[in-house]
Amino acid sequence: MLDPDKARQDLEKILNTKEYQVYNKETQNTLQIWWSKAKHWLMEQLEKLFPSMKMVDTSASILLIVLIVIVILLLALAVILIIRYGVRKTKFRNQPPLQKLSEMEWSYQSHIAEVKRLEEMKEYTKATRHLFLALLLYFNQCGWLEAKVWKTNWEYYAELKRTHPAWAQKFYTLARFFDKVTYGEQQIEAAEYENYKKDIIAGLEEKHHA
Repeated sequence: MLDPDKARQDLEKILNTKEYQVYNKETQNTLQIWWSKAKHWLMEQLEKLFPSMKMVDTSASILLIVLIVIVILLLALAVILIIRYGVRKTKFRNQPPLQKLSEMEWSYQSHIAEVKRLEEMKEYTKATRHLFLALLLYFNQCGWLEAKVWKTNWEYYAELKRTHPAWAQKFYTLARFFDKVTYGEQQIEAAEYENYKKDIIAGLEEKHHA
């Protein structure tokens, strides 16, 4: 069984050895060198920005520390935002719009009828979903894509680039808005909804111009 007192004594011996003291001193010297170089570089940049600024060493050091802290915080914030954006983008891309088979059994006209019912209750988020599903099933009926429960909007977009390129980018834009509202839990205003609906209706009328 490990003896705590003996272990502490052994650790103290190691810390007091000449080899460890030399290593510790070298490490401290390295850190001091890095700090001096960083401080010198930042001081040069400050002098370029403020040529007439005269600062004593203490003030400069304090300002330097503040600047370093701000830079670190900004970098941390940028990393967090990039990670969140990447996770959200992956989530959207991997989320199939058709969640169950019963949604495919509806005709696109049935989804439009449901849209009108939801609009009367000002349920714009749910209405947005049914509008998009109506467009998806309409494109399926036209033969421009093949609707499947397991398919994602990214896959539908790839199909449209092959079968109906003129509408591929429009579909991508509508799909991004649909994902943002449906899965991103973003509140949608009436004006935004009307613009989205207008674009969807244009897609439902596309057959006459194809």
